[in-house]
Amino acid sequence: MPLTIEDGSGVAGANSYVTVAEIRAFADARGLSLPALDIDVEPLAVSATDWLETFRTRYQGSKTSPDQPLQWPRWPVIVDGYQVANDEIPVELKKAQMQAVADAASGVSLTGTGNAQVKREKVDVIEVEYFESQVGTSDSTGGSATAEQMLEPLFGFTSLRVVRV
Repeated sequence: MPLTIEDGSGVAGANSYVTVAEIRAFADARGLSLPALDIDVEPLAVSATDWLETFRTRYQGSKTSPDQPLQWPRWPVIVDGYQVANDEIPVELKKAQMQAVADAASGVSLTGTGNAQVKREKVDVIEVEYFESQVGTSDSTGGSATAEQMLEPLFGFTSLRVVRV
């Protein structure tokens, strides 16, 4: 399936924030491996976009239009103290997608398993030991820990209300 790139205008049918050429340049600059054929990179890009969409409740702001197929562009969004234009796809989102594509190409699951695998279990005095997570993954939820870190500036702030009693 060919990629339809969201450019910040709410492109109908968009399924990626970056092109295969951008993904290849990102991977080459970091020494990351990708499939040799573009047709094999495209489904990884769509899967990475799907993974990015799972953070919808954590992103700052709201979609700029209820009709846009993807979560970005959004408004208002502030990154490093600067307002992101409401027709812009932040570089942090693009880098996260490209990192997720490279991670998926190396075997990291973007969908997760829903639970960690138990290595050893002891019933009396309850003791459970899990297999170590694959480096670069985000435990049981699946995905790329590195890509998720790249998304941090795009996440909303959680405020706690402190009441003295």
